[in-house]
Amino acid sequence: MHNVIPVAPGIYTLNMAGSGQGAVFNQDGRTVNGPNTPAAKGSVIALYATGEGTTAPQGVDGAIAPSDGSQLKHPLATVTATVGGIPATVYYAGSAPGIVNGISQINVVIPSNAPSGPNMPIVLIFTTSGYAAGTQPGVMVAVN
Repeated sequence: MHNVIPVAPGIYTLNMAGSGQGAVFNQDGRTVNGPNTPAAKGSVIALYATGEGTTAPQGVDGAIAPSDGSQLKHPLATVTATVGGIPATVYYAGSAPGIVNGISQINVVIPSNAPSGPNMPIVLIFTTSGYAAGTQPGVMVAVN
C-alpha cells in the first residue's frame, strides 16, 4: 500500500527541466519575466504550477478552465510564497483561465523589500490538513 499525499506542488519552468527561470508573466500579462524583463517591486507576477491537490469545486480531468474567468477552481490548501527569501503576498491561487484543469495560476506580489537581481529564488508552499509541501528548489524570477 502506498500513501497518497494531499499536495505535491511544482512550478513550471521555461526550460521545462524544473529549474531555472520560472514560467512567469509580469504584471502586464504579456511580458515573460526574465533577466531583460524583470518584475518591479510591488508588482504582481503570474506563475504556473501543478500539484495543488483537491480544489473547490472539483475539477474534471482534461477539462479546460473557461477563459472568461467563470467556474474557476481554487485549491483547498493555503498557498504562501517567498521571493528571494522574503515572504510575499499571494493575490490569487486557482485555475488558469483557458488552460487545462491541473495547471494552477498563482499571482504573487513582489515584496517591496525583496532583493533585486536576475535570479531571485521563488518558492510556493501549499499547506492543508497539517501537511505542508514546497515547490522544487532552483526556480528563479527576475526582480528589478
